[in-house]
Amino acid sequence: MFFQDIVMFLGLDATTGNFFFTTNFRDVSQPLYQFLLVPQAWTIGIELMFYLIVPFIAKRKTKYIVTLICLSLLLRLYLMFGLGLINDPWTYRFFPTELVFFLVGILAYRGYKYLQKFQKIDKKYLTIIWFGILLLTTIFSFLPDSAFHHFIIKDWLYLLVFSMALPFIFALTKKWKFDRYIGDLSYPVYISHMLVLNHMADIVPYSKLGMVTSFISIIFAIVLNEIVQKKIEKIRQQRILKTI
Repeated sequence: MFFQDIVMFLGLDATTGNFFFTTNFRDVSQPLYQFLLVPQAWTIGIELMFYLIVPFIAKRKTKYIVTLICLSLLLRLYLMFGLGLINDPWTYRFFPTELVFFLVGILAYRGYKYLQKFQKIDKKYLTIIWFGILLLTTIFSFLPDSAFHHFIIKDWLYLLVFSMALPFIFALTKKWKFDRYIGDLSYPVYISHMLVLNHMADIVPYSKLGMVTSFISIIFAIVLNEIVQKKIEKIRQQRILKTI
């Protein structure tokens, strides 16, 4: 499970059988990600890398986390403008530059804990923030793709606004059963959507492919959650109780 993301940085020379580093894995004639059992599982490798280092940074002061965020962003700028690495995987899958998103999650949690120190925020304001993010997410794909050099402005603005809103959204939705249920479907959707997409691509018109894939992936995720995930969780809880 570790280092699955590395295949995105490599190409295969079919004549010699040797691996080589690539600046754009989409230009490689023999994409190595095709050999992954679950192609999207490259994200798990990056996630596990964060879990390895998080014990050393999670309890650090906020200024330390902010410093790491700045370093991660500066590294991204150097790779793009200093080394000319402007294509995937360097802009999307390189752990040191993707670290910023995990660290922002730590700041969002600290923001939530900070809010708890004050008088309870009026629910209507939390609802306005939640609805605003929901609306922004809905119309996001229709916003213009204006770019500053190689940065899509709307992408970074969305990430900034969403990160700032996250503590308020969690304060509003943390007790929603439906929200918890949607969260339980996130991993089954993640693990199955590429399988569904690859099968649907040959039989569904391109204009409807996204909608059909989303619908079937959600249905498949519900089945996986009910038949597999809940049973595994039940077994896990039973084992935990036996050790207490």
